[in-house]
Parts: sequence; C-alpha cells; structure tokens
Amino acid sequence: MDGNQATTEGSGFCPACGAPLESGSRFCGNCGQPVAAVAAPAPVSSAGSTPPIASPPAVPPPGGPIPGQSPPVAGWAPAPAVGTQGGARFGGRGPCVIVAIVGAVALALAACGAIAFWALVVNAPKPAPTATPTSAPTATRTLTIPSATPSPTVKPSATATRVPTVTPSRTATPAATATRTSTPRPSATPTKGPTGTPTPAAGVLLYEDFASRQAAEDRGWSITTGTNVDYTWSPGKLSVAVKQSNWIGFTWPDGEYADFAVETEAQPANANPCEYGLVFRVSGTSDSRSYYLFGVTSAGKYHLQMKVDGVWADVDPVPDTASSAIKAGQNKNTLGAIVQGSRISLYINRTLVKTLTEDSIADSGAVGIYAGTMDNPSATVGFTRFTVLTVAKAKADWGGAP
Repeated sequence: MDGNQATTEGSGFCPACGAPLESGSRFCGNCGQPVAAVAAPAPVSSAGSTPPIASPPAVPPPGGPIPGQSPPVAGWAPAPAVGTQGGARFGGRGPCVIVAIVGAVALALAACGAIAFWALVVNAPKPAPTATPTSAPTATRTLTIPSATPSPTVKPSATATRVPTVTPSRTATPAATATRTSTPRPSATPTKGPTGTPTPAAGVLLYEDFASRQAAEDRGWSITTGTNVDYTWSPGKLSVAVKQSNWIGFTWPDGEYADFAVETEAQPANANPCEYGLVFRVSGTSDSRSYYLFGVTSAGKYHLQMKVDGVWADVDPVPDTASSAIKAGQNKNTLGAIVQGSRISLYINRTLVKTLTEDSIADSGAVGIYAGTMDNPSATVGFTRFTVLTVAKAKADWGGAP
C-alpha cells in the first residue's frame, strides 16, 4: 500500500463469550474456544474516496454457546430475542397464552378454595344443645331469733304503783335530800342467759316473742297473779291486767342497759280507757325506785313521765301530747325509744315524735313494759313482741333517726 491508502483491520466476536477476535484468530483469546478463521478486512478505497462504513459486529445473543461446550457448527445463528423484529417466542400469540395460563391457575385456586370451604361446613361439629337451668324450690324456713338472757338483777315481785297524774297533791322531795344509788354502767351487750340459749342476731341484744312461757320466765319476766295486777301468758302474748283505778303494773326481763334502743308491740284487750308502753332505766329498790315511763293512751296521746328515788316528778319531761302517729282505741301500736346518755328519742309506729335531753336518772338500768288504768277501774293490754337493740341498728332499721 502507498501513502494514499489506509487499511482497517476487520474483527469478529467469539460465538461463545462474545469477546472481540483478532483477524485470522482460530481461538478466542478470552475463553480459548476454537472459532472459525476471521476474514481479513477489505482494503480502503483510493485516496479521495470515502471508505465504506463497516457494519457493526453482531452481539452474541443470550442463547449462544455456553462456555465450556462444543463450538457451534457452521452456519449456526442465535434465535431472535423475544419481542424483537424477526418473530416472537410464541409466534405473535405470547400475551394470549400467558393470560390463558394465569386464568387457568386462578380458576384452579378458586375451585380448591370452594372445595375446602365446603368440607369445613359439612364436617364442622354441631353445637350441643344447651340445657336450660331451672331454679330449685326454695325451702321456706321460719327463723325465730332467740334472745340472750342477761344476768339476773335484784328485782322485787310485781308491785302496782300509783299513776302520777292522779296524785296532784304529792310533795316533791328536795333534791338535796335525795340519796339515789347509781348502778355501775354495764357494757352494751347483756350477760349471756342460761346455757343453751342461742345468740341473738347482730345488733339485737334481746328478742322476746313470748312463744314459750318457760323461756319467758327463764329470761326474768313476771308471770303471776296478784291483788292489783295479773301477769298472764298465752302463746305469743304476755298480758298485763290492772284491777284497780289509778294504778300501773310493769315487768321487765333480767339485765341492765346503758346506751340502747327498745321497741314493743302492744294492744288494748277491750274498750276500757287505758295507757301502756315502755319502762326503762329502772333502778333501785321498791320503796326508792327510779325509772322513765313512755306510753300512749287509748285516747291518742303520748307522754314521758319520771319517778326518781320513789317520788314522781312535779313536771313530766313530756306532758300528754296528741299525735296523729298513734292508732287510738283498741288498735295495736308500736312504741320505741333510743336512749344515748341523756338524749332520749321517742318513736310511735316508727315515727319520731320527740327528742329531748333528760339526765335526772342514772345512766343505766332495766328495760320493760307497763300498763295502767288512769282513773278507770280496770284495764288489760297484751304485749306480743319486745326487742332491745343497739343504737346503730335501731337508727338503721327505723329511719328518721335523730
């Protein structure tokens, strides 16, 4: 070649690894695979002419020979890539085939799911029937709360005492000469009664329904007859019959109480005018006895009277007072009192009618019941229930506590 000519070395690519081959090489310098001889490049045109543009070497296809395998035979050419000009892998129907395959798979999965769901529904265990519970019959039991019998105290036989309202000419004993003997204050709970007596319910210190004569006598109630007063027992009732005008008769069980509440149910036995109710803080001997009387009359009035050291007070702590809470005549009435120190609260049929402060009598004593004739020749009152309670229980049960 002269100075007006130039040469261009032709080149090819290894069909195994795609590396460029030098002209005339029979083996690939990169992978060592034998290759067909590469032809020498064509000479460049004469000076002044434009050399032809060589076609770009073909890039070895992905599907070419794999390194380590035998070289391809003469005339081998790689298959055209998918989606390139020269034909698709599925002959132009590739998308349709893919969609069909995906749809078939989806249908198969749906069928499997339906079969599994059907199997679960068919084979699911059925819930056992639920038994409907029925309430067992409740046994009805009547509970009688026995009362504890307090320790006995010195008490005279039942003695009728003149009602203070019929002795207006009596002379009060001067306070300076009074020689009242106070009784030591006991605890709120009285001493236990005879062996075998059940313990009362909580808050109840003594409960008496007069169901048993023997039990009532064991607890200290007087059941006897006398010149002026008879105390008689019948099932569920203790009757006090006063047989002389201007007299009262009272009785009480054993035991003394300081702060307490007491309640009784009483009813006149006939139409004779009378009075009846509670006696409390009883202390002293028969000729120097002290106590309070809280009672109602069959005419519909109530009062609180007081006797100190055997002498009636000139002025009653609560004089005769009319109250709509009283059931007049022969009707039954419930009388109650809450006593705390010098504070006394009076109840009629669970209605609070009066609260006062009174400390003339010692702060402890016995508690019982009474009946009187006033100015009538006779009177009989039946008592069907008697209860001594703690102050707290009475306030909770009675309501309207002071």
